[in-house]
Amino acid sequence: MDEIKPTTPAAEPFWQKLRGPIVIFQLVLLGFVFARVLFDPLFGRRQPVDFPVTVPLTDWESIDSERLKAIAKGEEEYGSTVLGGRRYEYAREDLPQPLAIDLRYVVETSGEVDVFVRKYSSIAFSSSQISLQLAHQTGIGDYGFLLDGDRAYLTACINPRGNSTFNREQYRHNQDIYDAQLGRVPAWLFRREKWRDDRCLWTLMSMPLSEADPEDAQRILERAWFDWYRWWSANFPAL
Repeated sequence: MDEIKPTTPAAEPFWQKLRGPIVIFQLVLLGFVFARVLFDPLFGRRQPVDFPVTVPLTDWESIDSERLKAIAKGEEEYGSTVLGGRRYEYAREDLPQPLAIDLRYVVETSGEVDVFVRKYSSIAFSSSQISLQLAHQTGIGDYGFLLDGDRAYLTACINPRGNSTFNREQYRHNQDIYDAQLGRVPAWLFRREKWRDDRCLWTLMSMPLSEADPEDAQRILERAWFDWYRWWSANFPAL
């Protein structure tokens, strides 16, 4: 009779060996998050930003700046909260009147700059003199150029990642491309950031048309905007 040899039990798959450590890691992670939520009242909440008093702008001299007040979320159709901001003024020797820049920190937003302008600025959209021109610059993004009576404006959203945007479609497209990154997973897990980062630095630059014709004003605003965008893109507020 042939000898019956004992069978060797099948080796446990490698992934099953990892189940225990993974479960332990998940429990520790959940415990940490629970403790943060329990003892840190500000955990996960967006906080106002203390903008610098001066921001460098090539070819311009900073002459003044002042705080802009926060604006609570309004009607649901707008769905944005402005957590304060700052107004900056710059002078240039060849322009008798200053360049004004309003910078506001907007959260819980869909990036609708046209809505921001209508709701939070002094531009009189009921006027028949209003005109809007959309533009794009490679490496910068999209922005809008407006004329209102005797002033010219340039406005856009500076996003946490990616390019500047003007409307909802551009803002969402920017989120689709730049927010879905593996490096953001830890911040998302710890609820410091939403997976779709809904923040924006809304910029509204303006200058009087009395000093230049519309085309010259647009070129002046665009040059200032490109420099402004690059600085804030590199110094976007951290959470």
